[in-house]
Amino acid sequence: MLDVVVFTLLGCVCGVITGLVPGLHVNNVVIILVSLSALLIDSFGLWSLLAFIVALSVMHSFVDYVPAILVGAPQEDNVLSTLPGQRLLSQGRGYEAIRLTVLGGLGATLFSALTLPFLYFALPQIYPVVRQHIPLLLAMVLAYMVYLEKGLRKRLYAMLVVFYSGALGYIILNYPVLSPQYALFPALTGFFGISTILTSLRLRSAPPAQSLTYSEGYYSRGVAAGAIGGILAGLLPGIGSAQSALLVQSFFKRRDEKEFLVAHGGVNTAAAIFALLALYLIGNPRSGASVAAAMLIGEAELADFTFMLAVAMLTSSFAALATLLIARAAIKRIGRINYTTLSLAVLAFLGLSILLFTGFYGVLVAITSTAIGMLAAFAGVRRSHCMGVLILPTIIYFLGI
Repeated sequence: MLDVVVFTLLGCVCGVITGLVPGLHVNNVVIILVSLSALLIDSFGLWSLLAFIVALSVMHSFVDYVPAILVGAPQEDNVLSTLPGQRLLSQGRGYEAIRLTVLGGLGATLFSALTLPFLYFALPQIYPVVRQHIPLLLAMVLAYMVYLEKGLRKRLYAMLVVFYSGALGYIILNYPVLSPQYALFPALTGFFGISTILTSLRLRSAPPAQSLTYSEGYYSRGVAAGAIGGILAGLLPGIGSAQSALLVQSFFKRRDEKEFLVAHGGVNTAAAIFALLALYLIGNPRSGASVAAAMLIGEAELADFTFMLAVAMLTSSFAALATLLIARAAIKRIGRINYTTLSLAVLAFLGLSILLFTGFYGVLVAITSTAIGMLAAFAGVRRSHCMGVLILPTIIYFLGI
């Protein structure tokens, strides 16, 4: 039992690191862990490793919103939170934006626990039917997101952004241009990180003094939407957290940024939990962490799932507290830094990370995706259309083209 506690804490620490460092993901850590699994299992036991993986995944799902919102350095799972999060940051409410994602994560954890008994019985019947219609569902998401733009001109630009980003995604996901584990890193960084920072520098905009205060509110709709989005991301093939966030975003036509951030925070955490359910019920791991768990345990037993679920629930409370403490510390210091200098430093760090992780071709991908992200900004359409980078290749894959 002591080993399990220690490995849970170690997973939390690693989750903080992967959440704060752009380009470093849960998958990078679990690859190393699995490669050493034979030695570690002999020394510490299987459940210690499972505790580490689950704690790492859940902690990461909370903490990675801090760099995404404060410095525009998103990862695959939280790219869409960058846009409304930085709008609140520009109003001096960056801490409130991060707090909303934490509320979503905690709310989704509770919601997940309440819905698990129903899904336990319903999923084996629903899953085969829904799988057959994945291309249609994703196509409807894209069509609806384009339709939400106002006017023919913006809709045409939105379609152009979807097409360009989708073409780029098809190339990097289907040709050996980049290492598979880092293929999306330069593209998503360009779409949502570098282009956002360059736009801010061009407009010479810097966030005002930040406040640690926040407005109270009830966000039950956001929690429910996030948890439902997490079910889609955690259980269905071809739909990840980013695609689910697009579905969640469509619920908020009034651009309620607070509800959206709550929902988006819920998507990531709920997806991490429901990926474990998918591993147990249908034997289909839906995340890097659940793939690692499947490699360690083979066919999951009820005891394995119950143990991992308990670790996830416990870690979510630690993750919420850690995220808020980190956010408060970062907010207190961000006002003392010249934002232009900080933006240039972040750009340099992202560029260096892309070069180190993905090489020259990764730099070319980042430049291309940055140009597409800038096109969306100049055309006045939502940058979330850049998620075509994932959705179009997924549609093509499931159509067997």
